[in-house]
Parts: sequence; structure tokens; C-alpha cells
Amino acid sequence: MTDEEIDKLESGIATDAAIAEAFYGWIAEAWTDTFDGQQYSHKFQSPDGVFRWANPEPFSTEISATMQLVEDKLRAQWCVTLRTVEDESANKWRCSLAPLHSTRHEVASARGWAEAAPLAICKAALKGARA
Repeated sequence: MTDEEIDKLESGIATDAAIAEAFYGWIAEAWTDTFDGQQYSHKFQSPDGVFRWANPEPFSTEISATMQLVEDKLRAQWCVTLRTVEDESANKWRCSLAPLHSTRHEVASARGWAEAAPLAICKAALKGARA
């Protein structure tokens, strides 16, 4: 996924599935189906090779799930900065990731902007996963 494609992502299952794949080792197949009476949007193959019907964690919409991503996967190698942006755009939140172990103060190598903090973090994380 390119930076431009990541910048166009919206909150929802597609973004959540991209995070599950990039950081938790899941392989998602886009489906909409009913299994055991429950509607699911994706079938995932977990890192252990087992297929499961599941909806990914709501990383792009629920701050608690997003902060779990930060704690579990990002903080070990990135300095994560989240701030509000005061300008005319709809993108009111900016998340920046800078390498944690660097020999000098570096500018952020991954940034995400969005109307909501969880989506801004997800966008930066997806860009950082490629760095």
C-alpha cells in the first residue's frame, strides 16, 4: 500500500484489517458472510494457520483498541507523538512516528493525519510498517 493509498483510508473494517495484517500477522480475505448466525466482514488466517471468522479489532474507530496497538506494537521501536492541528482542514489530528533508537534527533519518518485520533495513528502505523 502506498502513502497515497494510506492517506485515503477511512475509519472502518478495511483499515482495521490492514492493521491486523501488518502488525498481528493475520491474513484477511474480504468477505461478508454469516457464520453461526453472526455477520462477519472478513475471514482471517491467524499466524498459526487457522482460519477464523472475525471482525478485526476496531483500531481506526476505538481509541482503546488503537492504544493497545501503540502499546503492543509501536512503542518498542517508535517514538509516538499525537497532537491536534489547528487549521482549516478536516484533518484535526496528526500522529508522527520517529525511530526510537537513532543516533540523532530525526524528523518523523511516518505521519498520519485524520479527523479522529485513532485513524491518524493507524495511518502513521501503516506507513511506519513499511519503513
